[in-house]
Amino acid sequence: MKNYYQILGLEEGATLDEIKAAYREYVVKFHPDKHNGDTFFKERFQEVQEAYTFFKEKFNNKEPQDTEYELNPEIIFSCNLTEVSKGEILAFDWFIQCDVFHTVTLNLDNGNNQCLFDSLPSHGHKEIKINSLNNDLLATICCNIENTTFRRSIIIKKKNVTADTSIKQPDNFKGQYWYIVGVVVLFIIILSNITKPQNRVDNNSYIIDSIRIVDSIANVLALEINSANDNGCIFEHIIREATFYHYHNEHFNYSISYPSFLIQGEESSNGCRFSMNDDIYLVVSGISNIYNESIENKYKQYDTKYITYSRLNKNWFVLSGYTSNGSIYYQKTVLHNDAFITATLCFPTKYKNEFDLIIKRIFSKFPN
Repeated sequence: MKNYYQILGLEEGATLDEIKAAYREYVVKFHPDKHNGDTFFKERFQEVQEAYTFFKEKFNNKEPQDTEYELNPEIIFSCNLTEVSKGEILAFDWFIQCDVFHTVTLNLDNGNNQCLFDSLPSHGHKEIKINSLNNDLLATICCNIENTTFRRSIIIKKKNVTADTSIKQPDNFKGQYWYIVGVVVLFIIILSNITKPQNRVDNNSYIIDSIRIVDSIANVLALEINSANDNGCIFEHIIREATFYHYHNEHFNYSISYPSFLIQGEESSNGCRFSMNDDIYLVVSGISNIYNESIENKYKQYDTKYITYSRLNKNWFVLSGYTSNGSIYYQKTVLHNDAFITATLCFPTKYKNEFDLIIKRIFSKFPN
């Protein structure tokens, strides 16, 4: 039999309070998400939970301490960012262990406004896009038992963004000017590379990479011209002629195809964001299924208020609807290699017809 006292770093005969304190320390210390899903930490995390379950049953058999235990739920609450600015997405994860009936709410407070999400599951994941932010954000997960509320809070700082004091040119001038600059830079790169004494394979690979970069820049700048002239023809052409690139995430071992008019942003261990602007973007991320949830349970966690289409399959589900600002979103979540992999594409309603083809290319084989 395992020595559960030793697993929690305690001496035999430890009190209930000492066991709770040790559990809180070790469940955070060994959480797999903090160690990129390392097998060693995953096994230690499971042992800590096993030990705590053992002591839970042991103390529940002692009548005087039963109520005291039940009314002190264990709450784990985390967020993907410590600083945030407008347009970024906050991803919250929580886990609440409680043996009595309870309700769960998530409250966001920036000093001026509050946003409340109620009727949440005991453990789950929620992503929230920040459309505006004047102050630091206080996020609080609440476990409500009868007339008592237990809380865990996280402060997310407002990111300081340096103001752009440069002189602004008209949008159509800016797009045309930088489009020409991009083409010139591409020509110089190709010319200088061909004159170097390298083998032909290296030259070709270098040229293709250069074309890919300038192609992405040109697509974005072409959209700026389109926006300035209020003409959909250019953007429709970009959609029809878009090539697709391949992104692979080593941590969760998944891949996704994305169109050339989306520029890849900074990558994290979980995934990446690809965007053209604040209104058109693709976000892909993974989270370990450490609580062994089914795809059906994950599907039921989503608020159906803004969902206009949904489909649940054996190991994946699809959701589509409208965001709070009226844009269309299309999301696919797949249970893949003991992790939930989610990709979400957002775009303005006026481009619905153009994006129907893009959705098929991105999501039909995701995660490919």
